[in-house]
Amino acid sequence: MRKIRDTYARWKVNLDRSRVYFGYIQFFMIGVVLLKDYQHTIIGKWVFTHQFISMPLLILLTIFLSIFVGWVDKKLGLREAEASHINSYNPEVMQILKELEEIKKEVKNNKKGKGKKDI
Repeated sequence: MRKIRDTYARWKVNLDRSRVYFGYIQFFMIGVVLLKDYQHTIIGKWVFTHQFISMPLLILLTIFLSIFVGWVDKKLGLREAEASHINSYNPEVMQILKELEEIKKEVKNNKKGKGKKDI
């Protein structure tokens, strides 16, 4: 049963990671659909008549915009807060934290005990 669970967990991680990459592709496709919708405007006509210039620029703009959004996310600390929230529901992490607190108390008590013996 544990092997099945571990296999499922590995597959889920891989699927989640691939979902991110599909999201990038989907984001780019939505941009193309949006441009197609505006192809009869002045900007749309320019983009489609100069595709060899505009498409690489749009791809680079998308990449830099994604990097900027990730930077803002990092500066605001959203990822750390999200990970902390998720880990608070993880029983293994909570068990590790509980054991760590017990070890801290033991070390603290041992230091207090040694200090009294030295006096």
